[in-house]
Amino acid sequence: MSQDLNNKVDSKLTFRLPLVISLVAVLVACGAGLSRPVTLADIRSEALQQGFSSQMIESWGYRMQVFHRGLSRLSPDADPVDPVVYIEGDGRAYVSRHRVSADPTPRNPVAFRLAAVDPSPAVIYIARPCQFVVTARCQPRDWTSHRYSTEIVAAMSGVLDQLHSDYAIRGYALVGYSGGGVIAALLAQQRADIDSLTTVAANLDHEAWTSHFGDTPLSGSLNPIDRAEALADLPQIHLAGRRDTTVPAFVIERFVQALPVSAPAEYYLLENKSHTNWPDSWYKTVCDLRFWQQRPGCNSL
Repeated sequence: MSQDLNNKVDSKLTFRLPLVISLVAVLVACGAGLSRPVTLADIRSEALQQGFSSQMIESWGYRMQVFHRGLSRLSPDADPVDPVVYIEGDGRAYVSRHRVSADPTPRNPVAFRLAAVDPSPAVIYIARPCQFVVTARCQPRDWTSHRYSTEIVAAMSGVLDQLHSDYAIRGYALVGYSGGGVIAALLAQQRADIDSLTTVAANLDHEAWTSHFGDTPLSGSLNPIDRAEALADLPQIHLAGRRDTTVPAFVIERFVQALPVSAPAEYYLLENKSHTNWPDSWYKTVCDLRFWQQRPGCNSL
């Protein structure tokens, strides 16, 4: 590495020094999904109790489960909103290190539980292809080697397009958990209607991630770090947990370091976070962060 590049990386790290936040864990009822698989009926029931409407959207041959609240049907009189969109993690890709799962539905849908406690007036949750709804279109590669492929990202983008067609939406604030953060970053690199990006424990350089664990590379997947420059102008926050052994913080740090120095990006290392305990005091965490403070749900607390 040249001296110039060393200086560039050092200045970037100085600008984005991790803010270590100590949080008092307040347990939310995660309930269903920890001891048995979560079914579509389970998550729909939980979503309705949280005030969400359920919608199934077909995109690229997949049937995608979507929950939303605070949206108004598209009409001349409707006021457009900028909903916060939560994208689920990879789910149960494997049942053991070398045995692929037949159903990638997450045992613990962390992104949904983040959405459920988000105070924003308009919130959307999108499950990944083949989660909760396994159809003939679904193949094991969709949640293994090709989980972040061009086709999967296009299917997720198609869901956002359909929501735009159905509801009064101006733009999206993306939040991706774990592998959902990879999808969110890839969408943000491609779409012009993304207002901001927040990733949570996301393997944003999945090549470094699989290499670290000695796992098979995700050969059919796009890697966000390869086009980090496409996010040069997008407000973004990347969150890592010091206790996370599933996606170590260095994977997220590599992505942040790859961003242009001028990018409006921040990186936070949270002291008490593992890979799955993010719903604990989620709204208190995000409402203390930079561009979240101005969101209607946060500034009304």
